[in-house]
Amino acid sequence: MVYFDNAATAPPYPETIDAVAEAMRTVVGNPASLHRAGLVAEDSLKASKAAVACAFGVAPEELVLTSGGTESIATAFAGFPAANPRQPRRVVSTAAEHPAVLRTLERLESQGFEVVRVPVDGSGRIRLEALEAALSVPTGMVSLLHVNNETGAVQPMDEVAAVLRAKAPDAALHLDAVQTFGKAPLALRRWGVRLASFSAHKFHGPKGIGVLYVAKGTRIAPLLVGGGQQGGLRSGTENPPLAAGLAAAADGTVRRTAAREETVRRLRARILAGLDGLPGGPARILSPDDGTPAILNLAFPGVKPEPLVNALSQRGICISTVSACAARSRRTSHVLLAMGVPESVASCAIRISTSVLNREEEADAFLAALSEALALLLPKR
Repeated sequence: MVYFDNAATAPPYPETIDAVAEAMRTVVGNPASLHRAGLVAEDSLKASKAAVACAFGVAPEELVLTSGGTESIATAFAGFPAANPRQPRRVVSTAAEHPAVLRTLERLESQGFEVVRVPVDGSGRIRLEALEAALSVPTGMVSLLHVNNETGAVQPMDEVAAVLRAKAPDAALHLDAVQTFGKAPLALRRWGVRLASFSAHKFHGPKGIGVLYVAKGTRIAPLLVGGGQQGGLRSGTENPPLAAGLAAAADGTVRRTAAREETVRRLRARILAGLDGLPGGPARILSPDDGTPAILNLAFPGVKPEPLVNALSQRGICISTVSACAARSRRTSHVLLAMGVPESVASCAIRISTSVLNREEEADAFLAALSEALALLLPKR
């Protein structure tokens, strides 16, 4: 099987699996318990948080462990306004966010918040002049998807940060960084990010655990209340085995930085070169040249993505249509439409997402299967 759907979920590193299994065998206590087994569990959690904080370039006390990116996002959007009632009930974001943010923004609107969706350009990057205009009105929060999960577009965070400092220094910047770690540089402090959401399985960690970064001095109210774990910010018994896997994946991603960048660039170049001569004429490349090379969005006009994905799956190739979270809705990508891609093209888009665990021969297998599938699915003339 060729797995080219790493943006949906990245297979765990071997050390991730080992860390989870070892912690499940040896860390048996509840981290809140006062006996020896509880203290061992607490120490394990502290060590895992410290490792993740080191990888992210932040302090351990700024990290809250969650069940994943969706919970982190929900906590940020619910928790910041609740803890800061004097902040304007106004949120600025873009039209090209992940559904976890889009649906949360819709909920905020139903609660009386004003939500402003700033347009993106043809490459999927936020229009800075439109952001400046949006921030001319007092704003409580700004939320951006740093690395787009469908196209790989990377937001110009240094420029965004400069606009925020000039126009809305009191607004809290939330970064949807679920696709960032392992695909683009991360500089939370330099950018003035106050809240950021991560999910372990996007960088070869276990499913079911994520991180909410809460910058020192930022007040948020908890989404989950109960036993008061994690400083009261996220009640519920912590999971040392998943935390150990998260830490192993974060460390493994840092250690593989050079190899990962070389691998995904080489794979992207090989796939793009192999698109020439495919049945049906040239593919439309919908990902920007300067985005992360790990995500490549293509369209073959006239070929719908679902039959193409199915045909490739039958040949042992796993790719995606749009975001895995929205794939079953069969909707045309809102991201591509926001970029100005014609619906006739956007409705035919597929996504190939690679990782350091992929090999060049897999790109060749993908191209061979793609040629067969296109020959089968293209309208007969």
